[in-house]
Amino acid sequence: MSQLHRDEQEIRGAFEAGLLQQAPDSDKRQARHQHSAVAMCRKDARINIRLASKNLRDLREDP
Repeated sequence: MSQLHRDEQEIRGAFEAGLLQQAPDSDKRQARHQHSAVAMCRKDARINIRLASKNLRDLREDP
């Protein structure tokens, strides 16, 4: 696991000690964030372009 910054270590320690409380509207927040993430990743637009085959090959090549 990667090393945590000091702030992250404090949060983790508080979590493990049971000092943190869940936000009252956490279910709504989680649903809203999940909806936003799904909407952001949705592929809902298409474009068509015409390219020279050499340019297409160049775009497909790994860097």
